[in-house]
Amino acid sequence: MSIDAQILTALRASTGGVSGAELAEELGVSRAAVWARVEELRSLGYDIEASPHNGYRLLDVPDVLHADDLLSRLGRTGVIGRDIRVFQETTSTNDVIEKLARDSVKEGVVVLAESQTKGRGRLGRKWMSLAGKGLWFSVLLRPQLRPQAVTQLTIASATALVRAIRDQTGVTPEIKWPNDILIHGKKWPAY
Repeated sequence: MSIDAQILTALRASTGGVSGAELAEELGVSRAAVWARVEELRSLGYDIEASPHNGYRLLDVPDVLHADDLLSRLGRTGVIGRDIRVFQETTSTNDVIEKLARDSVKEGVVVLAESQTKGRGRLGRKWMSLAGKGLWFSVLLRPQLRPQAVTQLTIASATALVRAIRDQTGVTPEIKWPNDILIHGKKWPAY
């Protein structure tokens, strides 16, 4: 986990603030290095208060995708999400995942994009992927399954996504088999 992700994790875990000295010791860096990273986070839109008596406090976060922020929210993961890559815009997160797979990147990398210029759905259908209008991401998996059994991943993903949305928001989506999530009658692909 990067230093920025570790700082954000510590700030989120703290109720009253974290001193620069504590962060420096925990991260194995100087207080000046902590200050520099906090300044960088501020430049990205993070509202971080600094007080000589209370240390650093996270007050607000920007409404953008940021890999270190996502990593700080996830905590330690076994496989999926141990490596997160965020793009402002890409042709398709699937294109990026395919290249990473060819480059022998480890299983579990998640690629997110604010928007996609050539998003595609099932059977190669064009998929509109506008910024701020959805979550556009792909996950690199290398399952030890027979090719005929791989379709189970789509069904398991849709089921897990419905449970996560319900548990986190109280909204109960429906699944339009095999891989679409319907929320208030609108379609959200789950692959």
